[in-house]
Amino acid sequence: MSMRDASLLEFQRFQDGVSTHFRNEAFSVNSLCREGHLDRALDLLLSAKTVIPTSVYVSVLKLCSRYKALKQAMQLHAHLVQNNIPITGFVGDYIVMTLAKCGAVEDAYQISASMSHRTVFSWTAMLSAKVDMGHSKEALEMFQAMQKEGIEPNNYTFVTLFKACGSMRNLSRGKELHEVVTKRGLSGDSFVCSALISFYSKCGSLAAAEDAFSSCQVDIVSWNAMITAYLENGASTKALKLYRQLQEEGVRPDQLTYVLILQACGDLTEKDISLFEGHARKQQILQIGRAIHSDSSRSDRSLFLSNALINMYGKCGSTLEAEHVFGALSCRSIVSWNSMLAAYLHEGNCKNVLLLYKQMQEEGICPSDHTFVFTIQACGNLAEGEVSLTGEGEPIIDALCIGEALQIDAQRYNFVSNTFVGTALICMYGKCGAITKAESIFVVLPYRDKIAWNAMLSMYIEHTCGMKALKLFRQMHEEDLMIDQVGFVLALQACTLVLDKEIIMAVGVKINRVQLLEITESLHADARKKGFSSDTHLASSLIIMYAKVGAILNAENVFVQLSHCDVVLWSTLISAYVEQDEGGIALQLFQQMLKKGIPMDPHVLVYALQACCSLVTKESDVALPVTSKESMALEIGKILHEEALSNGFISNPHVCIALLSMYGKCGAFDEAEEVFSIMPHDNTVLWNAMFSSYIEHGHFQKVLSLYTKMFDKKLAIDDVTLVCVLQACQLSGHFQICTHIHFIGSAVGWEQLLSVAASLIHVYGSCASIHTTRTLVDALPRPDLVSWNACCDGHTTVGDILGSLYVFENFLLSGIEPDDVTFISVLSVCSHTGCTSEGLEYFESMAREYRIGSGIKHLGILFDLLGRAGDFNRIEDLLRRTTSRINFPMWLSLLGSCSTHGNVELARRSFEHAVQLRPWDSTPYIVMSNIYVDAGLYDNAAKVERLRQDFGASDVSMGDIWM
Repeated sequence: MSMRDASLLEFQRFQDGVSTHFRNEAFSVNSLCREGHLDRALDLLLSAKTVIPTSVYVSVLKLCSRYKALKQAMQLHAHLVQNNIPITGFVGDYIVMTLAKCGAVEDAYQISASMSHRTVFSWTAMLSAKVDMGHSKEALEMFQAMQKEGIEPNNYTFVTLFKACGSMRNLSRGKELHEVVTKRGLSGDSFVCSALISFYSKCGSLAAAEDAFSSCQVDIVSWNAMITAYLENGASTKALKLYRQLQEEGVRPDQLTYVLILQACGDLTEKDISLFEGHARKQQILQIGRAIHSDSSRSDRSLFLSNALINMYGKCGSTLEAEHVFGALSCRSIVSWNSMLAAYLHEGNCKNVLLLYKQMQEEGICPSDHTFVFTIQACGNLAEGEVSLTGEGEPIIDALCIGEALQIDAQRYNFVSNTFVGTALICMYGKCGAITKAESIFVVLPYRDKIAWNAMLSMYIEHTCGMKALKLFRQMHEEDLMIDQVGFVLALQACTLVLDKEIIMAVGVKINRVQLLEITESLHADARKKGFSSDTHLASSLIIMYAKVGAILNAENVFVQLSHCDVVLWSTLISAYVEQDEGGIALQLFQQMLKKGIPMDPHVLVYALQACCSLVTKESDVALPVTSKESMALEIGKILHEEALSNGFISNPHVCIALLSMYGKCGAFDEAEEVFSIMPHDNTVLWNAMFSSYIEHGHFQKVLSLYTKMFDKKLAIDDVTLVCVLQACQLSGHFQICTHIHFIGSAVGWEQLLSVAASLIHVYGSCASIHTTRTLVDALPRPDLVSWNACCDGHTTVGDILGSLYVFENFLLSGIEPDDVTFISVLSVCSHTGCTSEGLEYFESMAREYRIGSGIKHLGILFDLLGRAGDFNRIEDLLRRTTSRINFPMWLSLLGSCSTHGNVELARRSFEHAVQLRPWDSTPYIVMSNIYVDAGLYDNAAKVERLRQDFGASDVSMGDIWM
């Protein structure tokens, strides 16, 4: 071999060695990338002494993109710049795409701008990054710049653009892009089709989404997109039907399909359905869920799918099956644990939630924010449930201790500042009655969203802190927070509380109805500005509040301005009129609702039945005998009873109670007892309704007999039962049963309940046991106005004016202001004991000192007081001011006073008014005739008798009924 040949051979070996070295370096970097070792791959690439192929750079960039490793991607970019390696082609595209996916969109854009040629891939990557960051508007503007450069978009570009339009709810722009896609022949592309379906779904246009689905070449991706669209728009039933269609067409579902359909099953269990239908509906959905579980077993089940199964079984109330899936998991993620916690919570098994949390701690599972949300909710529910069962306060302390321990755990994992966990703590402390602790959590939350604010509002309302709720709402308004419909509804509920409780502000001035009307109108105006006028819940709350402050026309205006009124809104307006004692208008509205084709529900039927009761009790300007009103109400009530039967509402306990009350109010006890007999007798409210009906019509013995049956059957009684029976004892004189009731009330702690205490005081007052009434009042930790009134009334009953006035002055000293009922007792005792001057002084002080308007009962007692004293000058003066307000019993009372004192002229005028109101009642004719006879005016007496016969007034007097 020559020297030249030897040199050539040596050079060839050198070249082969270098080439092999190059190949080994590139191979090593690619191997490290495949194994996911980004830092080692990058170090080897950056330390390479030779030129590395473009494909190796792309491999490293792909790994940076997968790990969102911005720092490493920037290092690689700096290396390319320092070594003058051209950033073009695939390397340029992947640099731009990687930086964009890592969130460095501006850096990606600058690099892209420096490239001599930008491709559709780099543009699409930047568009996608903008959309992912929530900058959809900027993404659409960037697309216009891309078009100006002459870059043709591909299918992935359009997928990104449809995502941008969907997030903005920009239906018109999305439709324009849809037309472009169709012209380019891309609408059949599976990814574009799925993006189109998702876009139309986000915009609420399900019909367009269905059209897009039917026009594309469907694969499992587009099927899943359409199922997702149905779920997003609350059409879970359609999602299940589509799944059945998928099976019929032989399409093989994937794991995501099963997860979505299981979600549809869970969603269906949360639909608003009646309690009567609820169990049957859940059983049907559970069967579907089991079938899907069986279908999914044919393929490998992922943890993702197992978690979805736990969720579905939990929502369907089958925690045993949820436990079975959970127990079969070889590896449980935190999502699995949370799904099981949610299943127990949904079932109401709060103790199991806390036990499972304890198991997580024992197994060293690191909890998430959702873990604490579920366990804290369980703690709150536990407190709420136990309080309702015992009412003694001890369980609430246990729940509070657990809640405080959970807060400490959450602090250890740095979750207390988490908005969701903080809000759950607020709700839990609220249910435990620890308002101060809830407030302390709220004030330290670094970010308070509207849910946290609403939780505080809700807590204040739950604890009847109406003024605090209104002040908090004002703070929300002053801080210019985004108040939602729920916030406005809660503020209106706070107004209702303030009105109902007559809460006194710090300055000591009551918020009156006028001020509350102004607040309501202000809330209404703000809600209208925010575009919430059509919200059903808000409209219902406005109607309720306007009705409560007496602005029923405002309530009507809210109703008529709505484009569509469902049965809930009709029910609200009808109930508002019932509350205003306008039963006739309420029934007219009910009839109008049916004419408009709005199907009735049990709630609106209950209000219609209550309207019938209102017809009987309302004092009408039209002269109708009691029996006529009862007959009319009974006739309508029977028609409503038939409606209840035909609509299947008769098994609804609320409807049955309303029917029973209606028949009782009309005096139709045969029908009332028939309704009572067909209902399950374990419903305490039903028994209480029967008691109330008997009491109202004076059937006190029936109340006591029915109570004996209830007691013998060992049925549950409540404080309302005791109050009803105590009323029957008081009015019938069966004071021995009263002592039995007193014993029961004391044994279960109900003696401390103000309603029961007030009834006991009334009974003992009626039987002149004044010492016992004082003992009962003194035993109350905080006697309320009702209890003091009952005590005052007890003294009045036995004619003890000094005792009555002593009680009156006593509770004034305790800081409690009297009400209209108080003055009825005080004026009555003055009337019965002939203390005219004292009675007049108290009557004047009502308006002067306490701003209490005089009602019909006050005027009636005052007329009786002045009539007994024969003070006709004051009577004449009072008549001039109040003639329009005087009712039939009051004119009869005046007739009686005139008869006693021989005042013929006033008797004649009183008689004329009485006859004008009740021409069929014989009482005024008889009294007036006797007055004329006593005065020797026999001709006038004869005329009165003829007049009675002309009007057909019965010999049986109805005056006593009205008295």
